[in-house]
Amino acid sequence: MTKLLLFAIVLLGISISIYAQPPVISPTPGNNTVCPGEKITYQLQIGGNFSSCGSYSWTVSNGSFSSVSSVTSKTSTSNEVDVYWNDVAGNGTLTVSSTCAEGVMTKSSSYAIKSLKDRNPENLRTGIPNNYCGVNTVSVFVNEMILENTGGATGISQQYADGYEWSLPAGWKSNGVSGTVTSSAPFISITPDNGCVGGSLSVKAYMNCNSGKKYSSLASISLDRPSTSITITPQAGYAGPGCGAVQNVTFTVNHSLTCVDPNIGYTWVFPEGWGAGLTKPFNTSSNSITITPSGGEKDGGDINVTVHLTCTISPPLGATKKLVFNKPLISISQPICDDGTTVSLTNVAPSVNVNWSVSSNMYVFSGQGTSSAVMKAVSVGSLGNGTISALVNCPNTTVDPKTVWVGRPSQPGAITGEIRPSIGGIYNYVSSPPSVGAAYYDWLMPYYGNPVWSWYGGTVSGPINTLTPNFIAGSSSGYVQAIAWNAVVVQVVPAG
Repeated sequence: MTKLLLFAIVLLGISISIYAQPPVISPTPGNNTVCPGEKITYQLQIGGNFSSCGSYSWTVSNGSFSSVSSVTSKTSTSNEVDVYWNDVAGNGTLTVSSTCAEGVMTKSSSYAIKSLKDRNPENLRTGIPNNYCGVNTVSVFVNEMILENTGGATGISQQYADGYEWSLPAGWKSNGVSGTVTSSAPFISITPDNGCVGGSLSVKAYMNCNSGKKYSSLASISLDRPSTSITITPQAGYAGPGCGAVQNVTFTVNHSLTCVDPNIGYTWVFPEGWGAGLTKPFNTSSNSITITPSGGEKDGGDINVTVHLTCTISPPLGATKKLVFNKPLISISQPICDDGTTVSLTNVAPSVNVNWSVSSNMYVFSGQGTSSAVMKAVSVGSLGNGTISALVNCPNTTVDPKTVWVGRPSQPGAITGEIRPSIGGIYNYVSSPPSVGAAYYDWLMPYYGNPVWSWYGGTVSGPINTLTPNFIAGSSSGYVQAIAWNAVVVQVVPAG
């Protein structure tokens, strides 16, 4: 049978042609990627189309023919060359040319460099973070990093980072491992040692190469606990510290923390006037404290509370509340008259003894020792400033003296305005300087006439508490008068 087949082939004249192969650079690129920094030896396989080739001229982009310096071109008699690819996120090209008997032979090959240099991991994020006291496991994610010079139109299948290296802050572990952990997937789960620990976590992607891992840049995220609301509130109805306010007050610190140390609890620091005779600062196992003020100015200031947890945090958690001392104030609504004016001391408890003293142009008529007294001018003719002072039996508390007007108001200043107004016109009149000690002004207009004089915007004739009234001029002549206690007038003649 074999002999018959051979005979048939010869008889039919069948022949087989062997075609010469074109030159190639080996290893061929194909679906290749290359690691930066590694020495890779490339060889030109000339094939049967070329012969008697001379020296070889090599050039490389994004690479070097030297491991210690940048050498991008090289001529040699060897058809082999060593290439060290740069650590750049892109492609490298190796080209060789040689003059052969058949002409100039040139061959190029392109390679995808597996570099993540200067690439930033994107969208680093966590699941629901732990509040203070929480020790739940937290998941941390980052977008998967791709090699951007692969996939799509590159002709190279899409490739990804080989893994991710995570640097955990102190006090956190991933599957029981602390410090630096790696994962092939772009996420890990981490657990805190206690309910206080926070810190910053970082991650970088990497490619595995024979010369070692090639990393991207770092991305970081804070694992610090979200701020928690801690406030101090007094008991309902508490109006703040004041002169003679010595009743016990209960303060409460409000929070949602679940890991308060039962052996320490809370440390309270109050203004100097609180808790006389007690050891300071004050420690309580509960979140409330009842304490007694002194009833004086030193009750004002800041309350500070520190909440001690079963885990350590620096600075410790706490809250501050400012207590504003309601300082006693002398209150008076009008000048001291010869028939008596009531003066009050506000912001004092009913039990406080008030010792009033006054300047020589007035005297305390009644109410000495209480927070409300009647003062009188010494005589009807008293006129000028006076001073009222008060002493209280509240510790470390002073009362600012008050300057008041004693007697009748001073005469108002001269009135200026149109002295020949047109009937029906609106005119403004000004008394300046103002009367000292006047509670109000009674402005009077000329009488009679048709039409009569009137207030602009109304028909009321005084009193009106203003130094600059507006009038609608009537037909009669007369005087515009400003009266505090003493009168000043200006004659007005309407234009007829």
